Amino acid sequence: MPQAKLSDRLHLQIEVALNQNCDCTMSLSSQERRADQLGLTRAEIDAARARRGFDVHTDAAIDFACAVAAHDQTRIFVASVKALAVGMTMDQLELVAALAMSKSKTATQH
Repeated sequence: MPQAKLSDRLHLQIEVALNQNCDCTMSLSSQERRADQLGLTRAEIDAARARRGFDVHTDAAIDFACAVAAHDQTRIFVASVKALAVGMTMDQLELVAALAMSKSKTATQH
């Protein structure tokens, strides 16, 4: 069985959404560089900063990640149902949750 993976583009968009309030110039510059390398448009990055995605898959992943980072059980449930409905797998949701938890720990230490 193939191992679940998030695309580099989706991973970065989730990171951007989770770091929405970050004003660290180095972090923002790094995200901009990576976005350019991955072919993300300025509009896609702006949408991620607003905690949205351009397509239903990205939007659902960002919504789920933000719910996990906020530790909001009701939002987590609703967002997981939405993500599964648009084709994400439980394995992918676990990866998104792990990313959200790691970013929320980093944010509290920052």
